[in-house]
Amino acid sequence: MLGLIGLGVEYRLWRSKTQPRSKRSPTTPLAKMASKLNEESISLESVMAEFKLSNTTLRRMMSHMSDNMDRGLESGLERSTIAMLPSFVPELPNGKERGKFVAMDLGGTNLRVMLMELEPGEPMRTKQFNTRMPNSAMHGTGEKLFDYIAKALSDFLIERELADENLPVGFTFSYPCDQTGLRSATLLRWTKGVTATGCVGEDVVQLLEDAIKRDGRVKVEIVALINDTVGTMVAAAYEAGGQCDIGVIIVHVSSRDLVPRGYYLF
Repeated sequence: MLGLIGLGVEYRLWRSKTQPRSKRSPTTPLAKMASKLNEESISLESVMAEFKLSNTTLRRMMSHMSDNMDRGLESGLERSTIAMLPSFVPELPNGKERGKFVAMDLGGTNLRVMLMELEPGEPMRTKQFNTRMPNSAMHGTGEKLFDYIAKALSDFLIERELADENLPVGFTFSYPCDQTGLRSATLLRWTKGVTATGCVGEDVVQLLEDAIKRDGRVKVEIVALINDTVGTMVAAAYEAGGQCDIGVIIVHVSSRDLVPRGYYLF
C-alpha cells in the first residue's frame, strides 16, 4: 500500500511538471484516479477506491479461474492458462518430526538457505542466509546460476561445520515445472525476470546436484523439490499438527519490488 501511495505521489509530481491541468471532466477510471492524484491531498481511501471490484466482476473471475483449473487438470497448458501440476508430496508434516534439515528457496531475485532443527514439542530452531541473486546468475547461463546456488549452500554449511553431515535438503523452486517425482522436475519456462539459458527442458534437481558436485566441498542429499505454494502449505501443516488444506501465493507491489506473500487455510 505504501508503494502504491508513493507511486501516486511520484505520478502527481511528474504530471504537474509536464502537463497542464485539463478543464474537461475525467471519464475513465484511470483519468479519475489521475485527477485525484492532482488534488492537494491524497488519501489512501481515495486511491484504493479505484481498485475495488464489484461482486459481479469477482464472480466472473472466480468462474474463469475454476474453468481453467478444470481444463488444466484435463489437458494441461494446451487448453488452460493455469498449470495444474502435481506436487508428489506423499503426506504433510504434523509437528512430530525430529532431526536436522536444510531448506533452500529460489524465487524471483532472492535465494534463501536455512538450517532447521526439529524436535517434537519444542520451537523450531533455525539459522538462515539470504542473498539477492546477481544479474550475472539470473541472466547468464544455467550452469552459472546453479553454481551460484551451490556455492551459497556450501559456504553456509562450511561456516557451521556441517559440510560432511550429508544433511537432507528440500529445494523450493518457484517456477513452472513438470514434476514426475518428489525429486525430479523438468523446467517448463522461466518467470519472474529470470532468463538463464540451458535450463528449460532440463531436470532442475539434476542441475543442482551437478553444480554441488562441481563445487565439491559439501555432502548433501536433495530429498524433495517443491514450489512456493506447496512450501507454504507444508510449513503451515507443521505448525498446525498436519491440518492445512490450501496454500496460496499472492504477489503484490511494494515500494521496491514484486514481493510474494504466502497464505494458507486450515
